[in-house]
Amino acid sequence: PDGSNLNEITSGSSNDSLADWSPDYKRMCFVSDRTGQEEIFIMYTVGTKVVQLTNNKKRNIHPYFSPDGKKILFNSTYKSSGDLEVYQMNVDGSDLIRITTTKDNESCARMSSDNKYITFLRNNKKGLDDLFLYSIEDGSETNLTNSPERVGWPSWTPNGKNILYSSLENDRFSIFKYNLKEKTVTQLTYPMKDYADCRANVSKDGKMMVFNRQHDGEQGRTNALYVCYL
Repeated sequence: PDGSNLNEITSGSSNDSLADWSPDYKRMCFVSDRTGQEEIFIMYTVGTKVVQLTNNKKRNIHPYFSPDGKKILFNSTYKSSGDLEVYQMNVDGSDLIRITTTKDNESCARMSSDNKYITFLRNNKKGLDDLFLYSIEDGSETNLTNSPERVGWPSWTPNGKNILYSSLENDRFSIFKYNLKEKTVTQLTYPMKDYADCRANVSKDGKMMVFNRQHDGEQGRTNALYVCYL
């Protein structure tokens, strides 16, 4: 946390990105194009015992562990017409399940702490760009935002009661909180003109969040990390 003991855990000419910690912090899943396509890999956090989990020669991105550490959600163009769909697999790559089956793009799927719901983004060329909730128990879907504004980067609070996401309100991306029980929306950040807030991530105790603030200025785009209390 203080920036010391920096270790490179992947190397070579490939692109390795979008890493996610397992709940026990012993392993990471990540995306790599080392085989020529974007595939999902898993390894220990020191960079050892790297295992390729997907091998479908399609685009595979946004891997996230389930809160119990037994599953990995990810997005893939596997068995689709080129659109991204939500998939689930075991941490060893077995028992692959396709969650969504539309011709829209679904991405950034995250599972709730009780393993009952999955939130994801759905968009298409007709203007749909919303945050959805999927029930693992009965397979039903609910459009949570249902607005003409663009949304992105959903994440759960640790208690599973709220979903944080960014929305293009007032001509700039701001971070919002959706309360599942009360079905209410609360705006959390108020960036100035030419700024955009996104990629919120909540601390384990649920008291703070870290997020990315972008600024489009005369010198180009700059990015900074901010932390605030919820």
